[in-house]
Amino acid sequence: MSALIPKETRFLGRNSRKAVSYPAAAAAGSLLAVCSCTIVPLFPGIYKKGAGLGPAITFLFFAPAADILALVYTGGIIGPDLALARFLLSLTFGIGIGLIMALIFHRNDAAHDRATDTAFGAQGAGMERMALVFLFVWVALLLVGTLKLDVLTGT
Repeated sequence: MSALIPKETRFLGRNSRKAVSYPAAAAAGSLLAVCSCTIVPLFPGIYKKGAGLGPAITFLFFAPAADILALVYTGGIIGPDLALARFLLSLTFGIGIGLIMALIFHRNDAAHDRATDTAFGAQGAGMERMALVFLFVWVALLLVGTLKLDVLTGT
């Protein structure tokens, strides 16, 4: 995560707009095809680097519930309507729990924000081109490897 997220961005920071930080945390979690046993160690890592508590909690709750492979498998085995419901409910609960935790612990989060380094510091920069290419190739491989398309499964 720290290799793909540039240090010049503040998408997940405490002072970023909620309309940007919470969906960004969910998007980061949905691209990782890992279970909760891998997300739990990533959570304190992004929180220590300067992410706000709310977006970090959203990442923690959303990532194992609606990662890209879980949604593709759910859609392929149970049906696309349940995959869509899984995605929407996970997004709603992940963002909702993140907002509630940020509201309850806003004083601790403000103190944490002052104490963190500037890992998610300045505004305006984006991901490097090669990191974006890597990310899109990774997602394409995950989708192609798991989708049951006639082109891929036909003999």
